[in-house]
Amino acid sequence: MTDLAPEAREALDGLAGDYWAWRTLEQPRTDDDIPRVERVPGWRPDWSAEAVTRYRVAVEGFETRWADLPLPGAATDDPDIRTYVVDHALVGSAIARARFELDVNNLWQTDPAFYIDQTIGVVFDLLRPEGPFDTARTGEVIGALRNVAVILDEGRANLVGHARTELAGLAVETLTSAGGRPGGVREAVTDAIGALAGVVPGELRDDLVAAGAGAAEALEAYRTWIEHDLATTPWEPIGPGEFERFLREIALNPATPAELQLTGRLELERAEAFSVIESRGHRLSSGRTDPRDPLPTEVAAVCERQHVQEAQLRRFYEERGLLSQPASLRHYLLKPMPAWIEPLQWLGVTDDLAWEKASSQEALSWQPPLDAPLGFFDDAISRDPMTGLIHEGAHSQQIALSAAHPDEIRRHYYDSGANEGIAYYNEEMLARAGLFDDNPNSAETIHAFLRLRSLRVAIDIRLALGEISIDQAARELAERVPMDEATAQWEASFFAKTPGQGMTYQVGKSQILRLLGEAARRPGFELQDFHDRLWLNGNVPIALQRYELLGAVDELDRIRL
Repeated sequence: MTDLAPEAREALDGLAGDYWAWRTLEQPRTDDDIPRVERVPGWRPDWSAEAVTRYRVAVEGFETRWADLPLPGAATDDPDIRTYVVDHALVGSAIARARFELDVNNLWQTDPAFYIDQTIGVVFDLLRPEGPFDTARTGEVIGALRNVAVILDEGRANLVGHARTELAGLAVETLTSAGGRPGGVREAVTDAIGALAGVVPGELRDDLVAAGAGAAEALEAYRTWIEHDLATTPWEPIGPGEFERFLREIALNPATPAELQLTGRLELERAEAFSVIESRGHRLSSGRTDPRDPLPTEVAAVCERQHVQEAQLRRFYEERGLLSQPASLRHYLLKPMPAWIEPLQWLGVTDDLAWEKASSQEALSWQPPLDAPLGFFDDAISRDPMTGLIHEGAHSQQIALSAAHPDEIRRHYYDSGANEGIAYYNEEMLARAGLFDDNPNSAETIHAFLRLRSLRVAIDIRLALGEISIDQAARELAERVPMDEATAQWEASFFAKTPGQGMTYQVGKSQILRLLGEAARRPGFELQDFHDRLWLNGNVPIALQRYELLGAVDELDRIRL
């Protein structure tokens, strides 16, 4: 097939629209900051046995419709056909991800923490956006709190006979520590709702407090049930076969696990070597033993500095001809963390990167208090907010630009390989462009980020293949980056539960570097134009961007189109 009938495009767009309307209702809540979706009012996760049956029937229907779509030959100069081939692959990947979550990486059956996300995690998401708590928003929070006990009961039914020992232990630890609260999850929820009660409409205050108390008790009872009554079996990774299938059908990544591990190993060696060279020169010239900037004493000072830096970074992009910064492009700003978010910050990334409202709503991140223990990333950002701006700020801009893409499929599709690859590429690109030339302290922090994200490749893949345990992965991260044990444990458990995610930073960046090198050899190349296109299509896997931009088909037979 060498041409494309208009009916094919209509059928593809119709399938995509139906799929994402369904996916918005079915997609489980996660503590990751990339696959967020904006839910309809009153939404609640439904993982009852009846719902899971419905989900499987729906996915099978989507799979059938996708398989029936025509697919023209990819080797063509016709831009419309190339666009269709890419979009066809994106829709197939999205459907395959839903199947993977249901039947392969079935956390809804194996991981008790899945239901922490679907309950108090949903409440946390409702608290995170900036703005007043009017009657409607407060009602959403109350409704989500009242859903906690019912959803946990659904979780109990699903977990019996399927729960994994290691994941159960991590869930108990999460609910027991709850971000360092002595009273665990009960105290964390009580503190958050107590703080929120002071800013909601007075007529809803009693309902809010009562719903919060019920949710706190339900979560504490759930913790006790996991620890004492839930029978478990040892954790099992997805294994080589399913991991390679994930790469081909969902990540749309043409590399083999061995090739990916080699990429990660070489980049880790490079990061470690140059870190030694640069840090030695810095310390000899400065006479300092601690490469970090001092920790500020006031949160307001951190936020004020970040606001200045955000404007400086936008000018840097423009002056160096790196990335267009239209006046309409939203800002990414750090703000002091509200008292109702702080007790629950262990439930996910504390930024708010709206997707569907990206053209009209500023992005933000909530800066935690400085008198509490700070994790690896919060500590770095508190000392120099620019170290967070160059990653999360890149997410903010990429998401905003992609959300305005004229192709609806590319507005809705997500894959961390492109999203995280761009943000990580942005870090090193800005460092090499001279952003940290006058701040060697933060340059060393960037080297720590380089070590972490290259190390994640091996950690991610070895976990998926069953070559290391979660505890072994956490120890390696803590010792080799180095980083605090709490962050290392969170990273290891997150990567074990989301195979293929940890590698995306380094793998995506490596793919971008290859694409950049090839594109730069073409007549008329302009770096800013390249980056503008890359950010606009930032939800699209890089192998497909390479095909669409350059017409390169050599990788396409190793992914599912």
